[in-house]
Amino acid sequence: MAVEYWGKAFFIQARSDFEAMDVLGRAKALPDCRRFHYLQMSSEKLAKAILFSNTPSSETPEFTHTALVAALQSLKRNPRLRSAMGYKKSAHFARYVDSLLSTAKWVEQLAPSVAGIKNPNHGISVD
Repeated sequence: MAVEYWGKAFFIQARSDFEAMDVLGRAKALPDCRRFHYLQMSSEKLAKAILFSNTPSSETPEFTHTALVAALQSLKRNPRLRSAMGYKKSAHFARYVDSLLSTAKWVEQLAPSVAGIKNPNHGISVD
């Protein structure tokens, strides 16, 4: 399948990773780190789908595992999304998006290349 824009390719990959996370979430015998891995990957690719939605497939987007915070910050300035989510004032919507940034940073830290050797994603649980 030829993909005209990177955003579409990243969205397809994000959906696949999310489905894998869902399947792993139902496998109770597995440690949480397996789900967290796919949470990080699916959110990273969804963020890239947002950031590179208009980037032609002939241009290679920047390689990064820290796209989620940047994508949320870009969405903060999206009036269509703000309206669709029921926010009348952009300042209120911006505060809502800002409230998600610490969680987004935590998710970005799940990527091994971001977490580094001192903060590996293994055996951690949020239960």
